[in-house]
Amino acid sequence: MLKKLLVHALSPFYLIKDLILFKLFKKKASEKTHNFFVILFCLSGGLSNRILDFLLSSPKKLFKSSSIYLKNFDKKLALENLNQLGFFFKENVLSHKDVQEIQSFLKNVSGIYRSDEYFSKEKEKFNFNSPKAVTFHYDQNDLIENHLIQKIAIDRNIVNLVGDYFKKSPVLDAINMWWSLPSNKPDMTSAQAWHFDLDRTKWLKVFIYLTDCGEKNGPHYFIQKSHNDNGIPFGIRKKGYERIDQETINHFYKKEDIKHLTAKQGAVLFEDTRGMHKGQKVEVGSRLILILQYTTNLFGHLDTKIKFPKNTCQEFLDCKKNNPFFFSNFKTD
Repeated sequence: MLKKLLVHALSPFYLIKDLILFKLFKKKASEKTHNFFVILFCLSGGLSNRILDFLLSSPKKLFKSSSIYLKNFDKKLALENLNQLGFFFKENVLSHKDVQEIQSFLKNVSGIYRSDEYFSKEKEKFNFNSPKAVTFHYDQNDLIENHLIQKIAIDRNIVNLVGDYFKKSPVLDAINMWWSLPSNKPDMTSAQAWHFDLDRTKWLKVFIYLTDCGEKNGPHYFIQKSHNDNGIPFGIRKKGYERIDQETINHFYKKEDIKHLTAKQGAVLFEDTRGMHKGQKVEVGSRLILILQYTTNLFGHLDTKIKFPKNTCQEFLDCKKNNPFFFSNFKTD
């Protein structure tokens, strides 16, 4: 007990130390600092994140890219939705041809199964007819080798909308993609219970649907306005960084604020996942989603360095030349 109290007492010093190491050498935060980071969020309701983000993030600069997939959208409305509600949804961003191209690319890419009951020890091919777990995840270093994924990640309208939401210059932080398969109960490892994310000081996730997602294919749930400071009540925050049951959610939130989203393939969802959210378990069929995470800075517990692709399209190379800060999380070796 005394040791635990001592660790908590020293936590502010760990945070200060890691902030200095990050500013000087871009070192990721230690587990002790991240734990304190979570405690500060739970106590302050988000104020601590805003202060740290102000100290660590870079001023907004115009993002230059020739790649455009997000077209014919109301930028003002999108930004209003993100600021006020915490999410913005747009159908028909990727064509059926684009979706087929990515799915075809995945046939030759290995990954890992992840679930409460099974976790791959090493990469293996996805067996669609006989999956070993609830989800199958691909490595971001394999995904970024695909030209189409490169072009989507540097889409000018997508990245500028993210930057407008941040009011800071964004960094491409992580690339995720996984299959979700049917299960008898929600899988905690697969984030199929209510939770909030807290790996950076500020971030935004862009979910790109690569399969249709109907009522039985694991629709996404988000509580509007819960991304705001104190948008998550202290009655939930005091539980810490834990999965939250539906009964607790129903107690603290109005039914009309709990949004659930279905989508056709090619749709895109922008979401500040600091707000309460979950993916519903899949009952039938499957769900494939590509997730691009953008952040204002790389301070935090995540170690998500991306290998700069060997197989690059010209748009990606030009974008790196014009926007070096955006590629801060890439490594060349």
